[in-house]
Amino acid sequence: MPYKCKNKQSQDSMPTALKPYICIPHIKMPYKYIYKPPTATVEQYDRVVDLVCKKIKKQPGVLAIYQFGHLNTPGISDIDILTVFDKGSSCLIDPLDGCPDELKKLFTHSVQGISAHHLEPLMKYSFWHNYNLLYSAEGKDILPASSISKEIIIPLKQQIATEYLTTNYIDMVMQQSIGIIKVRSLFQHVKGFIYDFDFLGYDDPALRDKVETVRGWIKQHNHQPVSDREIGTWLDDFMPTFKIFLQKVYETNPLYLPKRDIYNYGRNIKVIARGPVQCKHTGFRVPRIPGIMTDKQFYRLQNRFNNFEFHFPITHQEPFPGASDRIKEALEMRTYCKLHIPHFAPLLTRFMLQL
Repeated sequence: MPYKCKNKQSQDSMPTALKPYICIPHIKMPYKYIYKPPTATVEQYDRVVDLVCKKIKKQPGVLAIYQFGHLNTPGISDIDILTVFDKGSSCLIDPLDGCPDELKKLFTHSVQGISAHHLEPLMKYSFWHNYNLLYSAEGKDILPASSISKEIIIPLKQQIATEYLTTNYIDMVMQQSIGIIKVRSLFQHVKGFIYDFDFLGYDDPALRDKVETVRGWIKQHNHQPVSDREIGTWLDDFMPTFKIFLQKVYETNPLYLPKRDIYNYGRNIKVIARGPVQCKHTGFRVPRIPGIMTDKQFYRLQNRFNNFEFHFPITHQEPFPGASDRIKEALEMRTYCKLHIPHFAPLLTRFMLQL
């Protein structure tokens, strides 16, 4: 069995008989699989949307409630609800409080919220669509039409795709490193790679094949779920190809961010504007005691003992007019949610949510 030594210099200076005692076996630990897709029906999705909508519309300052996105695979598909608040309004309730557990788990993130005065900036830089009006205090649709300038459509799409791919790379590297795979979110994010390829205008055939494998698993999930082992093997096979592709993306469509020495992406994650694409990880895996911790507690515990530093060749030159304004307005939306509607999430890309 091969050995990985903790301290090579100390090993070389010690008697041969003692050398094995300062080495540890280099063994790949098995993954833990959490947040597996729940068994669910379309009726359950409809029920929880109705419950949440009834609760939200009773709150003062609520102007409208929308649902967007598609329900393709119950149990894997997420629920996206956007609440529009009157300017200056506050709401301190959690719209998911009181929902039965079997319905609450259909959400993978909070209900989203936005102030009415942020709607115009949202429509200038957002490709979200398919909004279905669930409630309006005025009895009519209040969302303004998309106002994306034609001259920025292509570079804006490329910027958004790079944001999503970067976020997915960070998530997947972390899951590999701490040995925990969040199955449902992994399926959701990999499924979205198809849209990233479309936004970029190019892809990699080998990477697309691996993405299509997961999309196939999703389609057959309710009839023939894939095994944990297959998911872990797929992730290990996917990541080297993904890293090479992401490096190529940065060569042609680098992520734009305002200049800063270090970007604090999370409590234990730092992003450095320097290439090539790589990650420096320090820490160790904490064993799980069965029956003591929930999946969420277990995942958070691992993050307390692991730190990550990601390097990306980020650019500080605006890829299109208004790129810096987009980030400024996104941060304003995030601040509004934090101060006025703390249990609602801003309608931003996942990268902007973390930055």
